[in-house]
Amino acid sequence: MKQIYDFEKYAPPALSEKTLRQEFERRKLRRQMFLLALAAVLSQIAVFLMGLLAWESRQDFAVCCFVYAAVSIVGSVVIAIVYSYRGKGGDEICQELL
Repeated sequence: MKQIYDFEKYAPPALSEKTLRQEFERRKLRRQMFLLALAAVLSQIAVFLMGLLAWESRQDFAVCCFVYAAVSIVGSVVIAIVYSYRGKGGDEICQELL
């Protein structure tokens, strides 16, 4: 059978316990951030639905729910934009914002 890859031509990348642990921590942090973002979206939906349910009886409370959900969504979008800049190597931009 003809080999299509020459494994003797290049040395494999060096793996150490430190690099594997760093990769594990990076994946763990990514998973935690995804779960946190999911929880934030679900809580915003819950507040919005609570405002819809309260519209008939307490319009002032419902308006507060809608305003809170809107402010929360805008804040989440801003944080997502800052994080995406940071992920693309825009640490200088993030430092200026902070």
